[in-house]
Amino acid sequence: MGDKDIFEIIGKILSGEASKDEQLELHRWMQKSADNVNTFEQMKRVWDATHINQKISNEDRVFNKIQNKKLFLEGLKTETSNPKQLPNTLRKKGQFRRIAAIAACLMILISFPIYKSLVNTPENTHALPVLTHKENGRGQKSKVILSDGTNVWLNSSSKLSYINGFTDSIREVFLEGEAYFEVTKDKGKPFIVHTGNLKTTVLGTSFNIRHYPTDAHPTLFLEEGKVMYEYLKTSNETNVLLPGNGVKWDSKKSEMVEFSDDPLHWNAWKNNILLFDDLDFKTALEECERWYDVDFIIKGTPPTHWRFTGKFKNAYLKSVLQSMQYGKQFDFKIQGKNIEITF
Repeated sequence: MGDKDIFEIIGKILSGEASKDEQLELHRWMQKSADNVNTFEQMKRVWDATHINQKISNEDRVFNKIQNKKLFLEGLKTETSNPKQLPNTLRKKGQFRRIAAIAACLMILISFPIYKSLVNTPENTHALPVLTHKENGRGQKSKVILSDGTNVWLNSSSKLSYINGFTDSIREVFLEGEAYFEVTKDKGKPFIVHTGNLKTTVLGTSFNIRHYPTDAHPTLFLEEGKVMYEYLKTSNETNVLLPGNGVKWDSKKSEMVEFSDDPLHWNAWKNNILLFDDLDFKTALEECERWYDVDFIIKGTPPTHWRFTGKFKNAYLKSVLQSMQYGKQFDFKIQGKNIEITF
């Protein structure tokens, strides 16, 4: 997306004329970098400050200020390159309101000192529509029912973001952490999940996606139906995944590869089953930290060859650690939320 396009969308956002699709487009753009977020916030503050502090019409004030701004004329590419010949219809509320908003966006690029004198001005009601966020801390799990009837089981230390009600053409959510989806079928409105650089598109199906901050790459596993996925970090190629298969990163090949597995390994957590599937000691403890909301303090060095496999349904942490001790030499002491492991 070019600067002109994003400025036009921001202009509509600030003037209250943006569609839900445009709101999502802006959100995707802001997610790409912190610089994009800062750019939007600066533009919004300029718009808010100039809207509040002037006694005359904000639209007329902005119109007069941009008369001699060549950058503004080039950015908007209006019907004429002569600022004196701008059509009178631009002064009408509605259309000009959007033009004025775009002007305010561009003004920050033209004059940063003006922005600095306005940043402390109280904000008004023109704001980016806020996404709905569902977030779980460590030791928490929840079920979210979206407006289309889709069920989402959200794991601990995970966050789901979306515009409630979706849009006329698309259903789109953003995931950090892990979630299991049962998507309501709607052939005319695809369901898209953004997880890091992984984009998953479905019409109606059941699947699990995982991408915690400690995970270098996301993992997708499909239980029912069919999904399309794109790993945007390496290519824009679309692939189709079938039931009983997943896709994960292969460090040796430096690409996403498909694999087959038992669905139990990917939906156990939503049924309150803590599952260890040949995990190393560090990874097993990380799972326990998220599951039980605790912190481990390690004293000594655990053997690197230790592996752990087990299934624990509604088990206490003490029981899990005692099972991990079988055939392994370590001691543990539970002190509230701090667990001391000694070798």
